[in-house]
Amino acid sequence: MSRNDFEEAGRIALEALKYAKTLVKKNVPVLEICEKIEMFIKEEGGEPAFPLNISINNIAAHYTALPDDDTKVPTDAVVKIDVGVHVNGAIADVAETIIIGTPHKKAQMAVCILNEIFEELLDIIKDGVRVSKIGEFIWNYAHGSGFGVVQDLCGHQIERWKLHAGVSIPNIPSSSRTKLRTGMIIAIEPFLVLSSRDTETVPDFKGTGIFSLKKVVNEPFWKQMWNKRRTLPFALRWIPEKERKSLIVLLRKGNVNFYPPLIVKYLVVQKERTFLVQENSCKILGE
Repeated sequence: MSRNDFEEAGRIALEALKYAKTLVKKNVPVLEICEKIEMFIKEEGGEPAFPLNISINNIAAHYTALPDDDTKVPTDAVVKIDVGVHVNGAIADVAETIIIGTPHKKAQMAVCILNEIFEELLDIIKDGVRVSKIGEFIWNYAHGSGFGVVQDLCGHQIERWKLHAGVSIPNIPSSSRTKLRTGMIIAIEPFLVLSSRDTETVPDFKGTGIFSLKKVVNEPFWKQMWNKRRTLPFALRWIPEKERKSLIVLLRKGNVNFYPPLIVKYLVVQKERTFLVQENSCKILGE
């Protein structure tokens, strides 16, 4: 295992995003998109680091197809595709927003603003930069362009087998004095809303389809899941029906985390890339 695993995970993740753009069309089942992209990741030599997130319109994050999900992409939609890939536990986390049909023109503008933000971030991210500077930059750029942000969602440090490894990268001004250091892997993911006001998320517990183990469980199926994924998230639809009752038991015992879809008041757009921090610059994994 080497640093090259992270680069390969990044390559596969970005290729998966390109593939997603050919799949996300009106009336296409969300379940079909999830299954095809997750299979693509495996065929490319990786594994999903988490279930494909396909969050539509006011859903900001954490929606994946449920078992037998009959949801389809609407005729007019703002679709966030969030892809996680791991290679030997080395993770890349990327996302794009795909506009379907003719939603408000402001959504297209917000996507352009996100692209501009990431162009500027290439000159900001380097050794010694405080994460607060990144958050302040994103917030100022968004508001200077007429958009608010989702305040309670943020970027994150990544380590092998750890999707969220300790350091958070805010999308708002903060008092954090934490600095980026050479060799860090970080995912930056601004969420812009089609409003000039910032907002926060509300969980939709009924739509929960993503879970993760907190620790090894001494039962054959779950022990195998731990050996394969450790604490990386998995989809309810990946679990055989006969094992789903045991998942409920593990939830009640507090052995499992759950991640409900997160809803906001406005249409929301997202972009995410995974960066390697270098001494005087940074690199987007997979590019």
